[in-house]
Amino acid sequence: MNTIRVLLIEDDPDYAQLMNIYVNNACGETLRYALEPAVSLRDGLDLLARKEYDIVLLDLLLPDSQGLATLTQLRACAPGVPFVVLTNLADEETGIAAIAAGAQDYLIKSKVDPQQLRRSLGYALERSRLYQQMENLARAFPDGIVIIDHADMVRYANPAALALLRRTTEQVQGRLFEYPVGAGGPSELKLPGSHGDITVEVRLIDIEWRGVTARLATLR
Repeated sequence: MNTIRVLLIEDDPDYAQLMNIYVNNACGETLRYALEPAVSLRDGLDLLARKEYDIVLLDLLLPDSQGLATLTQLRACAPGVPFVVLTNLADEETGIAAIAAGAQDYLIKSKVDPQQLRRSLGYALERSRLYQQMENLARAFPDGIVIIDHADMVRYANPAALALLRRTTEQVQGRLFEYPVGAGGPSELKLPGSHGDITVEVRLIDIEWRGVTARLATLR
């Protein structure tokens, strides 16, 4: 039987107990969910640093952290683990914003049932697997690849792009793309090289990247 290890970060003990019941009810003949609880951001970070999980269910309102900063800190600790955010009925906009910030899905807490939970967990796991495949392909691609969101923030840059830009991952990802890229056909950038400036051809296509509209820029 395949076991999916689920970390639930939720400070309400009654809701945590309800989610444990739902997770048990979501199990099938060939698939089992094993849930482990945490009651704060600190506890969640500690567990993610010491153990391996397949997916995280996260309430954004914790005693020691509130809002999307909670998701950001946890994803930085476990970048390869998919997150499903739990929101209140009147907080659906936060759930949508959480997807834009990297969550795979969100659930409205008052509307969750075992069937919906099973679908959301399965969807998040499969979507995360597909994105991981995309990143693996991009990582091995000989041309530079940069994913830029609607706010011109870099969501991803492969090793070839980092080499062309002469930057590290930390200097590029999560920051504004510092070079102009026009819409339409190919354009050119002048980048500093080891023996003077080099000319780089840039091509753009519109894509969806981890739930948000973005542009994929190839650098050659």
